[in-house]
Amino acid sequence: MIKNKTDVNPKLEVITNSNSFRDLVYVGENQLEANDIVLKLRGEVLNSPTRESIQIKPNEHIFDEIGQFINHDCNPTCKVLGKTIVVINKLSKGDSITFDYNLNEYVVAFPFYCNCHHKMITGRLKNSLLDTTPMNEPWVDRWNERFGQEEFAYGISPNNFLKEQLLKFKPGNILFPAEGEGRNAVFAAKLGWIASAFDISIEGKKKAERLAESEKVDIDFQVGELQTLNFKNEQFDAIALIYAHFPANLKSQIHISLNQYLKKGGYVIFEAFSKNHLQYLEKNDKVGGPKDYDMLFSLDEIKADFANFDTIELEEKVIELNEGLFHNGTGSVIRFVGRKK
Repeated sequence: MIKNKTDVNPKLEVITNSNSFRDLVYVGENQLEANDIVLKLRGEVLNSPTRESIQIKPNEHIFDEIGQFINHDCNPTCKVLGKTIVVINKLSKGDSITFDYNLNEYVVAFPFYCNCHHKMITGRLKNSLLDTTPMNEPWVDRWNERFGQEEFAYGISPNNFLKEQLLKFKPGNILFPAEGEGRNAVFAAKLGWIASAFDISIEGKKKAERLAESEKVDIDFQVGELQTLNFKNEQFDAIALIYAHFPANLKSQIHISLNQYLKKGGYVIFEAFSKNHLQYLEKNDKVGGPKDYDMLFSLDEIKADFANFDTIELEEKVIELNEGLFHNGTGSVIRFVGRKK
């Protein structure tokens, strides 16, 4: 049973914590016990989640001016019961008001990698579906058809931004997700990196291994989706995501899941089409890229997906592409280089 010791709401204060996040903290003198009410949520009720909303029913999410500062914790102090935030065990002066997003939210609008237990926070539905929902057969067939042609779809030269970044770093172990026909992994191997890659296309693997053989280097190229492969935690010094446009419902989850395979202090190098790219694609379909707006990227999405990274470079930029058959012309891209904290 929910109870409330007093007729007055407990004292709450928004502070900036050691991770530079705003945090809702209990500052009352009296300790609160299990099921004591901490906060009654008031505000606009929405039919879909936002970054700041709290789910109160299966299809209802509330934006509360104070509740928006309640952070996630895998060992939370509180829980959500409808429009009420209540204590789980006890709450003392100085304790943060937290709840477990993965237990309360069906879908987290902006998935992230938590600081408390280093796991992916996506919500109840996405968290359970990530490891069991494969990319569908038409998606796989599409890429096998493209990579099954004799000519290399995106050429055999490395991506310019990747090349520029790799030349700055000491070679180590590097992973290339959605690597297609291997042009970037082969380039890294030529620089002395131990290059691993994966893609859903068996035809892409064949082309990549043929290219590696012609350049007299070795790469480890696996076929499959990330959750089915045998990479080890903290195996890599760098992860390069070059035009790795995953299905919209999976892209953020894959980014966050990749985090576990990167060493602390390791780097992510990222270039892909931005959400503003569609205007360029409409003018020139030869520039390539997804026509699905949700498969494209924004600066905010990259910040959320790689929240536990120090940003070295992050920008949206209009560039000229000249990569094989399918990346030719003016396009809008997001570029990101980050170092894992």
